[in-house]
Amino acid sequence: SECLKALIATGANIRTTYGLLRRTAVNHAAQLGHAECLRVLLAANADIDIQDGEGINALMAAAEGGHSACLELVLSVILSAQSDV
Repeated sequence: SECLKALIATGANIRTTYGLLRRTAVNHAAQLGHAECLRVLLAANADIDIQDGEGINALMAAAEGGHSACLELVLSVILSAQSDV
């Protein structure tokens, strides 16, 4: 996560997609259960609603991967956004 923080600090685009499935870093972190990286991305205002080429967003990726810590992080962002409305 320190490397990720350094990349973000130097202006890395956290919305960039890659591969045939057009995944973002936030979707990738959620799907693979990298909770600390996901936390860093969310703190940098990563968009959790971006869908990959299969229509999967961060919430679905975390659930599909069975990663409860990532699922809780994404849900906390969703709930926080809803309470701001």
